[in-house]
Amino acid sequence: MVPYSKTFSGTVYYLKPKRKIEFRNVTGPLSRFKDLAASTPTYDAAVDEYTITPIADDGTVSTYSAVPKKSGSRVRAVTLSVNDSSALVSHAKWSYTNGGTLDLDQTYTKVGEFRLTSVLDIRARFPGYSVDGTVTFSDYRPNASVDPSMFATP
Repeated sequence: MVPYSKTFSGTVYYLKPKRKIEFRNVTGPLSRFKDLAASTPTYDAAVDEYTITPIADDGTVSTYSAVPKKSGSRVRAVTLSVNDSSALVSHAKWSYTNGGTLDLDQTYTKVGEFRLTSVLDIRARFPGYSVDGTVTFSDYRPNASVDPSMFATP
């Protein structure tokens, strides 16, 4: 496979706990990634859905394993590295039952009273394809109005 590099602009919408990223001008095989949606569960919701086990704490970063409680999940486990002083996730790795992995490394910036992601480095390795990418976030508008219909499933 020949490496391919492309830059896309886009918009991120967030209405707790849902986030949606829409990239513009995405073409070819990358078009399957033009809309990325995610939901950030509360701690209580995460505990309901995952068995969470501490793995390590070096005094700076704590690492946890989260294994889905529901049988038949595509996700085998999630490993999270959390900065002890900020309580923010610096690294997350999803391991899938098909052998695939998805790694995310996050860098944060302060916007007003919020600590928000400024850079997200992504490494996806799945049967049939691999993707490396960097998402850079800027021009935050905290507390802007977002229509809930933005997150409706088509």
